[in-house]
Amino acid sequence: MGDARGPVARSGAVAAPEEGNGAAGLAQKAIDCSHPGYPMTAPEVSAEFDPKLKVYLVLQVAAILCATMVGILVLPIWAFVGPVWANAYFPTIQATLTDRALLYTHGIWFRQEMSIPLDKIQDVSLHHGPILDTFGLSTLRVETAGGGPAGSAAVLTGVVGAAAFRSAIITRRDSITAAPRGEAAEGDDALLRDIRDSLVRIEGLLAVRRGVPPEGEV
Repeated sequence: MGDARGPVARSGAVAAPEEGNGAAGLAQKAIDCSHPGYPMTAPEVSAEFDPKLKVYLVLQVAAILCATMVGILVLPIWAFVGPVWANAYFPTIQATLTDRALLYTHGIWFRQEMSIPLDKIQDVSLHHGPILDTFGLSTLRVETAGGGPAGSAAVLTGVVGAAAFRSAIITRRDSITAAPRGEAAEGDDALLRDIRDSLVRIEGLLAVRRGVPPEGEV
């Protein structure tokens, strides 16, 4: 992966042109994917997660355990089990942006794999907080219509270069949801003309059955 940290653009048969590093470079790659001269299949962009997320997850569970008496009793056990769990769980967290969907997988024993179509994504919000800022982390919340009680389809915490990854998702979503309005309008006009001609033919047939000359033949 090299020394560069953050989302990594990957391509199968065709390599994406280098446009620079950091947020600006990643956003430019996402924009270039929608260019007419770009390959039909856009390169995949894989998110990298900060290793400090492991400590954050252990402390997050510890805070939940402290909320109950039973949890407080279990807390000493979690102090030993938690780091082992976090080291095993962290490598399972993967987020990949393709040309059509955002793929998100995580879990050890119960592995969850999600494929979120880009055209269903309504918003991608970036969240910070005092505890997250302490670890230098942030949270990306992907929101879709009917994506759960809170409307969130996926919550990605600890993405390196989260702002750049967010920009890549939004840019690629906009590139596939921006329909060519001219072709769509022509298609609608043709459909309306077909409906009009059909109604005229039906009206003529009904007029013949009633013995009334069709309009224009009187």
